Amino acid sequence: MKLLLTALCLCTFLYTFESCKKSDNTDLNPSLSFVTIADANFEQTLIDQKIDTDGKLDGQIKSQDALNATKLDLNGSNKPTTKAIKDLTGIENFKNLRTLDCSNNALSSLDVSKNLSLVDLRCSNNNLSNLNVSKNLALSIFHCVGNNLSELDLSKNIALTVLVCSKNHLSTLDISKNTALNILLCDSNKLSTLNVSYNLALSDLYCDFNNLSTLDIQYNIKLYYFSCTNNPLLQTICVSNLAIAQLAQSYNNWKKDNLATYITCN
Repeated sequence: MKLLLTALCLCTFLYTFESCKKSDNTDLNPSLSFVTIADANFEQTLIDQKIDTDGKLDGQIKSQDALNATKLDLNGSNKPTTKAIKDLTGIENFKNLRTLDCSNNALSSLDVSKNLSLVDLRCSNNNLSNLNVSKNLALSIFHCVGNNLSELDLSKNIALTVLVCSKNHLSTLDISKNTALNILLCDSNKLSTLNVSYNLALSDLYCDFNNLSTLDIQYNIKLYYFSCTNNPLLQTICVSNLAIAQLAQSYNNWKKDNLATYITCN
């Protein structure tokens, strides 16, 4: 009897051990685990692009499929509104993602705090009122046009070279830490000031349709395309060389309101 009980206990132990081991593997092994995809339009796009390899619209994809993806094109342009993505739950598991375009959808929130490899993020024309990119240190290209953003903290994004944040509700924009910035489009906001004196690599600057009263671009000697029209309070624009500014204006590379004047500043 004792021998029988010992054998039964041993079998029970081995079964429990193997079950736990299998369960642990399911959590640790991406090939055996799954990621929840809450939005059917999101998953259908993953299926269409052969990222969701089982091809079933079942609210989940394999974890390995998410890890294999380095680029996601979820742009809803030219799609009917019924196909718009409203929820990107699951995107946090795409840990190797370098490029994400989720523009032209119906997103009210976007969490990219786990997508640490992101280099190119485009989320224009959604319903975003908040967006935190402080963890995305590799981010170089960032488009967030046409949302409801009233603030944007870019102090950690020192690799940023392209920023397109037009058509939001930004009243301030601090880009003093973004010294690698090459292209800045911040038109159609509520900016009353804009300091670009730290952005010596700037070649393109568009700040039209704001509330700027002064603007100093004398340190931006690489500036090739410049436009600051429809700033009714803007009277003076500081430049390093009047002749170059006037020449650029004559070639239509630089644009300003008629009431604004180029001057040299100390």
